[in-house]
Amino acid sequence: MKINVSLISILVLFVFEQSIAQTQIDYPHCNCIEKVSYQEGNPEKIEGTYELVCKSKQIIAGQYANGLKSGKWTTKTPKGIIIKKAEYADGKLHGNYELFYYDGTQKLTASFVNGKEDGLWQYFNDKGKIIKSGSYQLGKPVGVWVISDKAGKKTLATYNLNTDSFTNLQVPSYYKQGGIERDDQSGEWYIKYGVDANPQSAVQPLGGYDLSRNLFFKYLPIPSTVMDTYTNFDFSVRLQVEENTVKSVQAKLSGDFVFKHGLPSYPFIVSTNPPGKLKRVEHSKRTILQLQEDIEDAIRAMGPWIGNSTIDIQVPYVLNDVSRQ
Repeated sequence: MKINVSLISILVLFVFEQSIAQTQIDYPHCNCIEKVSYQEGNPEKIEGTYELVCKSKQIIAGQYANGLKSGKWTTKTPKGIIIKKAEYADGKLHGNYELFYYDGTQKLTASFVNGKEDGLWQYFNDKGKIIKSGSYQLGKPVGVWVISDKAGKKTLATYNLNTDSFTNLQVPSYYKQGGIERDDQSGEWYIKYGVDANPQSAVQPLGGYDLSRNLFFKYLPIPSTVMDTYTNFDFSVRLQVEENTVKSVQAKLSGDFVFKHGLPSYPFIVSTNPPGKLKRVEHSKRTILQLQEDIEDAIRAMGPWIGNSTIDIQVPYVLNDVSRQ
C-alpha cells in the first residue's frame, strides 16, 4: 500500500511539473528580465514562481496560484536590501505588510486580513521615529490615530475614530511639494515637481490632502523597468469608502484624461536623470499593470480615508516628460 501511495505521489508531481512552463521577458533598456511561470498552453494564466532580475540581481520575487498572487512577496534594492515584504492569499493582501527605506530602516509596519487592513499600523521617518500610528479592525479604522511632525517629536493631530472627534483635520505638508526625493527601490535621487491644487471631495485622507501627497511620494516606488525612461501615463483611481472603511481601490489607465484643478489628485511628476542617460521605450502591458498595482498599494498604505462616498482620483504619472505637461 505504501508503495502504491508513493507511486501515485510521484505521478501527480510529474504531471504538475509538466503542466507548468516558464517564459522570460527581456527589458534591454534597463538590463532586466522577468521570469514568469504559467500553465502550459495558457500563457495568460500565471502559475508558480515569479522573479524580476536586473543586472543579475533579484529585485522582486513571489509566486502565483490560479493566476493570483499568493504567499510571501519581497522587493529588494540592487544591493539586496529588502524594501517591501507582503503576504497574499487569493490575490488579496493577507498577513504582514512592511515597507522599508533604501537603507533598510523601517518605514511602515502593518497587516491585512483577506484584503482588509487590520491591527496596529505604525509609520516611521527615515530615522526610525514614529510619525503616525493607529489601528484597524477588519478594514475599519478604530480608536485613536495620532499624527506627529516629520521628526516624530511633536503631536500635530489626534483623531478618535470611535467618537468622530478630531483636533486638526488639515495637517501641513512635511515637505515642499517640489524638491528632491530618493527612490527606495533603486536608491536614485529624483526631482519632483509640485502641482498647485486645493481638492474638495466627499472623502478625505486622514490629515488632509497636503500631507497625503507627501506620503504618496514616499510609498510609491519607481519600478526598475520604468526608471530613467521617458514615461507619460494618466491613471484614474476609483476609491470607494463606506463609513471610513475603504471598500475598494481600482486604478486604470485613462485614455481621455484632462487634469482638473480642484479635484482629488496625486500627481507623480519627476525627473530622474539628464537626457543623455534616459531611454524612450514602449512600456509593456505587464509594466503598466505593475504601475497600477503600485498606485493602488500606495493609496492604501497612506492610512485611513474619512467619509462615506466614492470618488475618482487623478494620478498623472510622468517621468522625464515634464515638458509635455
